[in-house]
Amino acid sequence: MRHLIIIFLAALAAIGAKAQPKYCLSYADFQADRWLPLDTLIIEEASSHAQVNWGVGQFKLRSRDKVVNKLLRKAVFAVADGDTLLVNCKKLQIDNQVLGKGYTQAFRFNGNQLCFAAFQSRDDMNGAMLFGGFFGGAIGGAITAAIANEHNLKNMACYVTKIEFRSGQVKAVLIDDALMHSLLAGDEQLLATYLKPKEKVRNRATYVLPILEQAGLITHQTPVQPAP
Repeated sequence: MRHLIIIFLAALAAIGAKAQPKYCLSYADFQADRWLPLDTLIIEEASSHAQVNWGVGQFKLRSRDKVVNKLLRKAVFAVADGDTLLVNCKKLQIDNQVLGKGYTQAFRFNGNQLCFAAFQSRDDMNGAMLFGGFFGGAIGGAITAAIANEHNLKNMACYVTKIEFRSGQVKAVLIDDALMHSLLAGDEQLLATYLKPKEKVRNRATYVLPILEQAGLITHQTPVQPAP
């Protein structure tokens, strides 16, 4: 009986540790696995109007602590809630443009980088808004559904973080054919699978994310559960 109680308490401790949200202040901190605990984390889904103005960020994060709230808006690079990663769009750059406001879901990529989905152009973003809105609907359990509904991901491409500037922002680059050739160099069969469809299809996040998962470069994570 004593043995069973010890196992039960250990399981509770593990659950508690997993449930503890945490944040890091820079890309370097993320890479070094330097995190600070968050007492409370409230995840809210941004309105469609806000998402149009923000670009990619579909979530607002806040705490019950005013000081932490300010950090979450301006200073924090990433937040981890269990196995789910959320990155501050203010800290990400694509083609010298800051991604926007709010947080977007990302995957730990190839060890200590980040992979996320984003629109390649304003036209792609407007198309997603026209045909069903941003990131709405039920969030399923598939690797693609962990970020957004399937239609939006068809309008998105995948990006991977590269270097951190002195400003604290991080440059991200498109995962294109050249990069996929490098990433899948050791798996000719998977590379051949990736190259089968036309380039337009190969660039879609719906297509790239499962390939990256099969290659072991990203892992499945729990879908974000915004507060009601």
